[in-house]
Amino acid sequence: MLRLRFAAASRPKRGETASGDAFFFKEFDENALIVIADGLGHGEAAGIAAQKVLEFSERNFELGVELEAFVRRCHEFLRGTRGVVMGAALVDKEKEKLSYVGVGNITALIKTESRPYHLTSIGGIVGYNLRKLRRFEYPFESGSVLIMCTDGISRFTPSEYDFADLESAATKILEERGKDDDDATIVLVKCI
Repeated sequence: MLRLRFAAASRPKRGETASGDAFFFKEFDENALIVIADGLGHGEAAGIAAQKVLEFSERNFELGVELEAFVRRCHEFLRGTRGVVMGAALVDKEKEKLSYVGVGNITALIKTESRPYHLTSIGGIVGYNLRKLRRFEYPFESGSVLIMCTDGISRFTPSEYDFADLESAATKILEERGKDDDDATIVLVKCI
């Protein structure tokens, strides 16, 4: 069965104290749920929406085994907020696979030794305008690294970074690729 290591780095927009980004990681049974959310805009109102995703995830992480249901229920929970774009990934540690449901402009990919897998998201806003969800499945084997980030991180080439020390990699990517004019968050999960 896969063992996972997790790291994240996050900061608010320059000049702000509250971030509109949030992330969640929880291992349970043979699975792990990873969620990243970016509240629309930045600042306190965006932060409220993103924090509601964390609250929902902590209370309902078991729903992650049915990712579409998890995201749909999260959508209902966020009604009346500014809304978020989000990515939700479920790792099946026994079957060595990763399922993904993404809504909006969250960047997500799996770095492997042979090739990267770019994870697909649909358009929409969780809490406001949710279209038909689609779940995608990918291999997630020993040595693979899941990379998820909000649009506050500019594009980068994963092969330029060393993921042996996940915490250092997350911090370095945030420092080098974080945009000053937006909240920025990166989440890394490595199979070992």
